[in-house]
Amino acid sequence: MQKKCKISSLKKVYPMEAGENVIFDDFSLEFPLEGITVFLGKSGCGKTTLIRLMAGLEEFEAGKIEFLTEEGEKFNPKIGMVFQEARLLPWKSVLDNVLIHQDKKEPEKAIELLKKIGLGDFINAYPDDLSGGMAARVAIARALSYEPSLLIMDEPFAALDYFTRLSMEEEIIKLVQEKKIGIVFITHDLDEALLLAKKIVVLKKGESAWEYELKQEYPRDLFSLELKELKEELLKMLEDGGEKK
Repeated sequence: MQKKCKISSLKKVYPMEAGENVIFDDFSLEFPLEGITVFLGKSGCGKTTLIRLMAGLEEFEAGKIEFLTEEGEKFNPKIGMVFQEARLLPWKSVLDNVLIHQDKKEPEKAIELLKKIGLGDFINAYPDDLSGGMAARVAIARALSYEPSLLIMDEPFAALDYFTRLSMEEEIIKLVQEKKIGIVFITHDLDEALLLAKKIVVLKKGESAWEYELKQEYPRDLFSLELKELKEELLKMLEDGGEKK
């Protein structure tokens, strides 16, 4: 048995002037805390809400979110977050932003990490000196330097150019393989999901999740027949609610 996240009978409601916006109602899901689990779904389906609930950033009305060991015992994972926005502190340098979670500053690993993602020349720069893509990479470095056991990433590569995005995807796969951590990853990019995921979860508001296991080894060939067929199935599921094969 692997470590896993178990979500049981979850209910999450946002109050509105005209009534209630029910995001989840009796929603259940399980996924492993090793490898990469990708959440897909249209805007408003609850992807970001779900990861915020998992991280303890919001409360829910009913149900349970539990993290379980191999023996089935509850535990609290060390969670790192990468949000859609970089959320850097403008008065701190790039290096200090990466080290923000450390009481005792140990910059060596952070500097090495910044070099690895192409920001070695910007260690002493400030957020106002960075492009959007560079700021996004600093936010990713900050989360990785925290050395989490579970890394939650909300569309982390959306602001990156194509080649930097490919490079960061490779780094994430390497991280999982070397550190054996779990990653929960939100994206709207089907190719990215197929390249990264060990498990894809399709969320549709008011419905049960659709789950897809991917057995292919890394690196993956998006032009393989198996992945092309899965992409078509996912597109149909997202667009018109087609049935899973």
